[in-house]
Amino acid sequence: MAPKTAEEALERYAARLAEDLLASRHLVKTYQPRLYQRRKLPITGSITHSFLEKLQRVDALAHKVFSTYELLEMILLQLPMRDLLFACGVSKTFQDIINRSEPIQQALFMKPDTTKLLDGESVAVNDLLWFDHMPKYGPWRIDGAELSGSTEVCLGHWLGVHYFRRAKPIEKCEGYGASGSWENMYLTRPVTDEVLLYLWPVGDETESAGGVSLHGAQATMGAIRDSVRRMYSETIASDQWREYMDDTATCGCYSCEKLERAKRIASGEEEAEEEVKQESQVLSEHSGDTSSESESEQEIDESCNESSDAETDEEASEQDRVGACAYEDDF
Repeated sequence: MAPKTAEEALERYAARLAEDLLASRHLVKTYQPRLYQRRKLPITGSITHSFLEKLQRVDALAHKVFSTYELLEMILLQLPMRDLLFACGVSKTFQDIINRSEPIQQALFMKPDTTKLLDGESVAVNDLLWFDHMPKYGPWRIDGAELSGSTEVCLGHWLGVHYFRRAKPIEKCEGYGASGSWENMYLTRPVTDEVLLYLWPVGDETESAGGVSLHGAQATMGAIRDSVRRMYSETIASDQWREYMDDTATCGCYSCEKLERAKRIASGEEEAEEEVKQESQVLSEHSGDTSSESESEQEIDESCNESSDAETDEEASEQDRVGACAYEDDF
């Protein structure tokens, strides 16, 4: 339904602009009806008309700017990486430009940057790899000490045994690795020539528990995630890693108990323990049944003794009554 008055048209236009993140700030600064109320100025048709014209001019200019590919690309490149990802949901125009623009795709680490590093320059690391605090799911984080002024990026972290005990297994971190656009991102800009993944005990690099090598365009964050999960699963299943865990990291916590139980299951000890538990349970139940039977037999014997005593007392009282009757007959 079309608005009947200019005031109604203004209200609808303001409501529509209030939902627009790009024009809401201008709307708040410009439209101040309380100003007119304090000065007791009526909102006449001329004021409403001039305000509508001003908003329409701003809207037309904004539309012209954001519909120009080059201008919108320059504006979006000024956004931080996380805001740039959220900007895809503003409109289809934003989404199309973000997906088509090669500089924006490089800023999002989704397209390889072939720029060569100059002497003294360091790689740009993906912002999604940084944490403001130690993640709850364990000490799997980037090591920032090896980034400054270096062309090598260390994604591993030297873990003490006390850290490793508290770390949850990687396969338990599903909530932190949900599928999304980040899977197609690269770790650095420009893209690293090779990514090496290793797991080894602390202080003993010679006993590496496994390794994966990814080259160039293969080294996306999704591919690295899958490789780490696969390598971790293969590593904890090896006897070499279990022996290390048993000797140095078993502390009685829940994670270590699960590891011990997994080892007992693999060696068959768990089944033997279960059989012993079942046998002991059966024996305890049998002993409980035997004790209950003996108690019931004892109760039966006691009741029989009580009944025999009662019968004896009745016979004695009957004899006393017979004797008393005979004594009365004599008199």
